[in-house]
Amino acid sequence: CSRDRGKAVRLLLQAPWVGITRDAAVARAADNQLSGTISHIARGADQCEVLMALPDGQTLCATIPTADAATLKEGDDVIAWFNADRVIIATLC
Repeated sequence: CSRDRGKAVRLLLQAPWVGITRDAAVARAADNQLSGTISHIARGADQCEVLMALPDGQTLCATIPTADAATLKEGDDVIAWFNADRVIIATLC
């Protein structure tokens, strides 16, 4: 595989590696932050799956502890955060 300039890549993140917060100070502690709006929350006993709509129309999924999602609701503007060592970069050769 070569590293051709202009080649399309995909960034992959596993949902448990993504945090969701409304607190910009919390998000700033991570390497990467993405702003968006919560589009759906599936609440479980221990974990919640949070879907976040990004400004470009893509959807980001995070799995966070139920306690962390207690004050979140659909339509909230939030910040997703994650560290660089959690990003998988994929491309077709």
